[in-house]
Amino acid sequence: MMENYNFWRDSRVQDSMFEPVWKIVREGENSVIISFDSDWVAESLPDAIFDPTLSEEEKKLDDDEKKKLIDARWEACIKETEGKFSSLEGDDYTLELRTKYEVCSLCNGSSKICNPSIDCGGISEEDFAEDPDFEEEYFSGRYDQTCTRCNGKRVEAIPQFPEWLAEAIKNRDESVWEGIQESCAERAMGA
Repeated sequence: MMENYNFWRDSRVQDSMFEPVWKIVREGENSVIISFDSDWVAESLPDAIFDPTLSEEEKKLDDDEKKKLIDARWEACIKETEGKFSSLEGDDYTLELRTKYEVCSLCNGSSKICNPSIDCGGISEEDFAEDPDFEEEYFSGRYDQTCTRCNGKRVEAIPQFPEWLAEAIKNRDESVWEGIQESCAERAMGA
């Protein structure tokens, strides 16, 4: 029971459940190309960036016409914020942004993390006393895996989003994190 509780409360487990609305498709020296989920752009961003949002007449347009309209507004908004609208790749919106690099916040620059299923948020002295070989293996790094956030690069690219886009992403991420934490709390209690 305690192992289950510790496992679901572990930040590495929760981090692995988070799906960002954007991903880096290509990295350059000082910039990255970010791909955004088109459904999120169409459903969430109009309230954040489009002025005006879809009018009653525009809402009556067929899906292809709505997509063209949203594409045009997306491109205009990006140009206004000096971002560079790259292209539409498949159904996703892409954007080239300046970036800075910071030490990975999950592995603290080591490129590795201990597999969360091994230490489940903590190991006691009793665990090591019961199995001295486990202690040696644990501290030797036998249970380490490549960091799931930076993929072993030791640093993570931090895109410099325009303010309106950063705010929209932050609002969405906070909502998703609340859901993850609630779900993990329920699982930790055995639900």
